[in-house]
Amino acid sequence: MTTVKYNFYKEIDGAKVYRELLGDKYVIEIYEDGRIVSIHFYFDPLGNLIINNVYKNMRNYNTYRYIKKYAENKSLVDIMMKLKIN
Repeated sequence: MTTVKYNFYKEIDGAKVYRELLGDKYVIEIYEDGRIVSIHFYFDPLGNLIINNVYKNMRNYNTYRYIKKYAENKSLVDIMMKLKIN
């Protein structure tokens, strides 16, 4: 098991974005109901957005319904797509 290091990348529309130190994966942190939600995502070689994990209050929600909930949030997807351009 290896530990992946993420560093603060920038803040976009009030959401903190972290980038993997030696890679192309991102974590976006938002507040929902007073709790931190961390969404792990990356872009595949074709440029499609892939959300692969969601952590809420330090619990892992790696199921389709939780990932779908955040993937359908237009404001979050807009923030994530801004990272694709950069």
